[in-house]
Amino acid sequence: TTLPDKSIQNIRNQIKVLNNIIKNPQTDEARIFGIHLEGPFLSPKKRGIHPAKALMTPSVENYLKLEPENISIVTIAPELDNHYTLCKFLNESGVKASAGHSMATAHQLKESGATQVTHIFNAMAPIHQRQANISLEALTNDNISAEMNSDFSLLCPNMMNLVMREKPKDKLILISDALPEAGIKKNFKMNNVKIHVDDNWIASDKKGTIAGSMRFLPDVAQDLIEKTIMSFQDFIRFASVNPSKNIGVENKFQIKEGLSPIFSIWDNKTIKHEKTFIN
Repeated sequence: TTLPDKSIQNIRNQIKVLNNIIKNPQTDEARIFGIHLEGPFLSPKKRGIHPAKALMTPSVENYLKLEPENISIVTIAPELDNHYTLCKFLNESGVKASAGHSMATAHQLKESGATQVTHIFNAMAPIHQRQANISLEALTNDNISAEMNSDFSLLCPNMMNLVMREKPKDKLILISDALPEAGIKKNFKMNNVKIHVDDNWIASDKKGTIAGSMRFLPDVAQDLIEKTIMSFQDFIRFASVNPSKNIGVENKFQIKEGLSPIFSIWDNKTIKHEKTFIN
């Protein structure tokens, strides 16, 4: 499929806005170190809350139409990527090809060369006892990094424990999957779709499709440490060290003479975030 020119221009505009923030950061603002394109190269069967009309066939030609700049990660359904040309192009360009929103088999995931998966188990073919698919391969292949949603509305504690038991500690990346309205308990629209937020902070459309998380990582830290096998040290590693290494920006956070690091202070007893220092 090919996106209408208006939809392509919308994505270009979004990339331009983010690049303006990247290039001209305000003194006290959080920094953006790269853009994750989670779409439009997704499977219609696992598109989640993404509208079907906003999807596009993965190809190098279609990717370049988006005028990509400062892209760090692109989520792709590898089974739709003919001869895996886009996955290979991204990896050769220093951009992470991340398999996600996908019905890929284990073979397709391995052949694609994708080095990570987008929010493991969410929006992908589920683990099946007789089928080697994307979920099982992502869980058991030590060479693949796994993003893991941190909100229990998206992944239950025992499923998180399974991921933490199976994945090497340097291959697990904790993400919030937070929506733009995170932290505000009210209904909103996204892609012209009405999103309802219930009393448990679960955001979904009228069909019950979950749109993402309404909470940021500091909001869920205590729950993770109290209700899963994740230690405070694990939380810090999964939420900051591993993600920064994954896209090659760990030097931005190292506290060394001559650098201007960004770092946060946490209380490891209350599991509360106290302060953040920028540059």
